[in-house]
Amino acid sequence: MRLLHLLMDSVFPPRETEMIVRNTRGTYRTALMAEPVRTGTSDCPVISLLRYEDETVQACVLEAKFEGNMSATEILGAVLREFLFEFLSEFVPLNGSAVPVIIPLPLSRARLRERGYNQTARIVEVACRNLSGVEVNQNVLERVRNTAPQTSCSGSERRTNMKNAFRAVKPCDPLRTYIVVDDVITTGNTVLAAVEALKTAGAQHILPLTLAY
Repeated sequence: MRLLHLLMDSVFPPRETEMIVRNTRGTYRTALMAEPVRTGTSDCPVISLLRYEDETVQACVLEAKFEGNMSATEILGAVLREFLFEFLSEFVPLNGSAVPVIIPLPLSRARLRERGYNQTARIVEVACRNLSGVEVNQNVLERVRNTAPQTSCSGSERRTNMKNAFRAVKPCDPLRTYIVVDDVITTGNTVLAAVEALKTAGAQHILPLTLAY
């Protein structure tokens, strides 16, 4: 198998980020250590797990997002799983409410057709594989506008770009906790738009969470 990989690499040289992901497989516990910090804004505080400036984090995010690299997806999913396991061990349901709902931030239909997958949904699926005490639901929020990539917008344009980009499919349970997951946070406007949509639908307990910041 190793010889086959060497032959393939000689014909199709791997990307630099792909090589970083390969070298991280099996060692993510030492290569990627989650250090949760509070990011976002005062009106929308967010928990973020990894520093995007780290080349291993950046490589995993880029490979999972743009190349559909399942090894990178598995690595990020494992980091998220460890955080969720600790969170759930301390989570106390409100007045007998049901388990928390994890919502991977949805893509627009056009972006989903173009890419063929939602990288955040894949990471969440890996993280919650055989994880009890949580519900993954991709049908709580929908993206109703195909917004321009936030990286293409100036700081002042990003809030406007994301305004009303999401909508809750149905009313939310005010007693349940909704965990909104995105891959990377920059200004926080994307996550804020999702949180505002959930609040409009009746959610009162929302935890915005991103893998990297």
